[in-house]
Amino acid sequence: MKAQSFKDWTEKTYVEYSEIVFNLLTVPPEVYQKTPEQVELIDTILKRHHPTAKKLLDIPCGDGRISLGLLEKGYEVTGVDISPIYIDKACSKTPHGQKARFHVGDMRKIEFDEKFDAVINWFGSFGFFDDETNEKVLQKFIGYLSKGGVLIIDQTNRDYIIQKMGGFYEWHQEIVIREKKRKLFVKYHFDSFTNRINVEVKIDHKKDKIYYNMRYYQLHEVAAMLKRRNMKIIEVYGDYRGSKYSLFSPRIIVVAGKGR
Repeated sequence: MKAQSFKDWTEKTYVEYSEIVFNLLTVPPEVYQKTPEQVELIDTILKRHHPTAKKLLDIPCGDGRISLGLLEKGYEVTGVDISPIYIDKACSKTPHGQKARFHVGDMRKIEFDEKFDAVINWFGSFGFFDDETNEKVLQKFIGYLSKGGVLIIDQTNRDYIIQKMGGFYEWHQEIVIREKKRKLFVKYHFDSFTNRINVEVKIDHKKDKIYYNMRYYQLHEVAAMLKRRNMKIIEVYGDYRGSKYSLFSPRIIVVAGKGR
């Protein structure tokens, strides 16, 4: 991928091609089977570290699968996503009269007049941009928190995925996926110099391509960013069962607290 491409790839991918990438990149169907387990973990974390938490921000929220699960737990949830189609899906699933609000918005730009007891950045949604912009996004998350609030960031563990996938992340690897009546030609590449995974998707009979470019942060990098912003790491989990993080864990789920 050209160096300049990833700076604004998110809008094209998640707005212009949102229906195609939803099942391919965002939430493959099998993920929904594990949604209750993930919601349960978030609820456990909040009850343990912020038992009075009520107002939650889920950003980005996709189609609201986590937001709606937390809504059923009794929380007041606000969800934000750049994709109007994803937000429409979330709104259509919201039970009438429930305390959930969904907004179309870019996490780099959106502003709130209110504060939240917890900000949830779930399912590998931190690292979409260049390092400077990612840090600005993190600062925004922290700014949304009330005093004593909790920030939860769930990421793919870079060390695990590289060991697991091995040579899969090379440009010569191409997978053909059937999406309805279309064929998608998907290439993957991991750049060891930048710790970024690049995905290039060519749609059958189209010259245009869809891109996905994600920075995989390692735990010490996230810890340093949080420390610079006076956030205290409370716990780090390694999977959706709530296991303690290790080098071989599939996830890095960081729980950090904002001082009172």
